[in-house]
Amino acid sequence: MPLFRRSRGYKAMAYSATMKKAIGDVRAALASAGIERQDARFAQHGTHVPDDSAPTVLVACSGGRDSMALAAVSHVVCGMLGLNCGAVIVDHQLQSGSHQVAEEAAKRCQKLGVDPVFVRTVNVDDSNGRSTEDMARQARYAAIIEAAHHVGDAVVLLAHTSDDQAETVVMDLMTRSSGIDALAGMPVSFVRDGIRFVRPFLGLTRAQTTAICQELGIRWWDDPTNGDMVPQGQPLPQHYPLRSRVRHTLMPYLSSFLVAMFRHIWRKEHSSPVVIRNSLRFRPTNCIANPFVFPKGPQRLCGSGLWHRRIVRFAVG
Repeated sequence: MPLFRRSRGYKAMAYSATMKKAIGDVRAALASAGIERQDARFAQHGTHVPDDSAPTVLVACSGGRDSMALAAVSHVVCGMLGLNCGAVIVDHQLQSGSHQVAEEAAKRCQKLGVDPVFVRTVNVDDSNGRSTEDMARQARYAAIIEAAHHVGDAVVLLAHTSDDQAETVVMDLMTRSSGIDALAGMPVSFVRDGIRFVRPFLGLTRAQTTAICQELGIRWWDDPTNGDMVPQGQPLPQHYPLRSRVRHTLMPYLSSFLVAMFRHIWRKEHSSPVVIRNSLRFRPTNCIANPFVFPKGPQRLCGSGLWHRRIVRFAVG
């Protein structure tokens, strides 16, 4: 039986396979957090108002394609389950016009039917020697947690995709001493200051979230620090954030053989470093032949903790 759009504002037409997968992934993520359909009436066609006591699901939204797709899908799923669906948008004040970007993201969420929508402005203090990215992340989580507590300890959904997961693994390989631990990537779910965070889109790609936005006619904002305006094949300058440089410069180089492997591993919800080690048949104490073609020719990579840095050093500096 086809799954049809039945949320306010959408035409009565069948969803695409990508949209149906996204809906299923969000439902599964909420079920893993203990949130199920609130009443049998929400399984029936039509628009139903959640009960006053219904749980709230908050989408952490930047206004980008991934989080806008998640907001749209979450709104549909919450309508099916009898849940309140809200969003929280954080203005880090790190870019000119950031307030306008946040307000536009809030309007797009409201247009989807998401309510409540919170816009939180934070001050990012990087005077303690830590990176701006790290301090912005801390400030962002604090603002999201405050909003979640405000609506009654809501479950928060994060829009990280399998592309983000692969990028995170590469970044962790660059900065951690243990390559195996780094391969664990981002967890599907975690608790921070009493709030449950869930990442339902780790099984989707960035191309699929883009397709969802296009299918639903949703506009999104592209962060200029992502470096999308720099031509492919031209490395991003060092002043761009590390994640942007990994995404733009390194990942295209690795994608032909590593990204497919990462996605296969993380489709298993309960993957762990042990499972990953067995899947890769990897022994960190062994030296392995480097499968990459470096500018200076093949090298040998050892499991001493330095092998993974040699993989990426040439690409991102």
